[in-house]
Amino acid sequence: MITRDATKQLQGLAILSMLCLHLFCTLDPQFVPLIQLADGVPLAYFFGQAADFCVMAYCFCSGYGLMASYHQAYADKRAYLKGRLPSVRQLLYTYWLVLALFACVALALGKGGAWLQSPQVFLGNAAVFGYSYNGAWWFLSTYLLMLLLSPWVFAALEAHPRLVAAGALLLYIAAYRLRFSQDGLLLGHIARLGMSYPELLIGAYFYKYHAMDWIRTQWCRIIPDRLRIPLLVAAAAAIIVVRRYVPTLFVAPISGLAFLVIYLLLRTHSPALQSLLGYFGAHSTNIWLVHMFFYLPHYGGLAYYAKYDVLVFAALLGMSLCASYLIMFLKKLGCREFRPIRANK
Repeated sequence: MITRDATKQLQGLAILSMLCLHLFCTLDPQFVPLIQLADGVPLAYFFGQAADFCVMAYCFCSGYGLMASYHQAYADKRAYLKGRLPSVRQLLYTYWLVLALFACVALALGKGGAWLQSPQVFLGNAAVFGYSYNGAWWFLSTYLLMLLLSPWVFAALEAHPRLVAAGALLLYIAAYRLRFSQDGLLLGHIARLGMSYPELLIGAYFYKYHAMDWIRTQWCRIIPDRLRIPLLVAAAAAIIVVRRYVPTLFVAPISGLAFLVIYLLLRTHSPALQSLLGYFGAHSTNIWLVHMFFYLPHYGGLAYYAKYDVLVFAALLGMSLCASYLIMFLKKLGCREFRPIRANK
């Protein structure tokens, strides 16, 4: 089984890869590469290309956790969805807090016109349908739709696992073609949902068939202990190199799943790595919601003032973490302010 701690660590790995993807997946960088290869390609670009598994990692964790919850609810759709409501409320509360916080920042910086250009734009973002303020917010509506549809999808998976797997593959191919051949907000939502759901189902299948337990058993049976870490590191490096020369999002579920399995096999050898990724995983939702504000030109491109790629990454991570702590503080403050006052008996 993949434990809650391991899931949190995977989310930490996912958020670090998201920052890497958004900063470095470009051949026209706004930073100075510390290492540039003979063909003029920054080494950071290799990591940026391979880092496009971040969405897959979040979907995998969601699918694994939601399938576990579905089984714990004994496939009762109403009980299952009711059990998910607290986490949905918490997610939306965090999102609206971030929206309000950065709207105030935009007004203070004299950029309120971009945020308040029309009531429709603001309400669209507030209703999680639009994501014009922050491109990373597209995943929120996708996740909520996947969650709402999941009990019926999981019921179909339980009854017809092979048919659902085949359908998921066809859905992914069709959604990929739609995403990169059509424009429009609604079609974009449909395409992203169609690409994300098969990734969520991978996590669900991993839970249903205890796939990670089988993989770990075979790995430990076949590979001698002294070779395990070198082989895992070499496999991760090979994927990074291959992704440099296969620059397409289409293969992200494959490379992403490989990275996740590599980490789940590697984590037992490094408690320090577990602690570090677990720490970032605890902040991953907040970092996801705010990080774009710190590097996009529209908001000043603050992270790029660090100039060099490694320092730019560190600056973006540091500013996002500071914002995360602020969000956590405001959430605690809000809970304290609105806690019901009980009469003394």
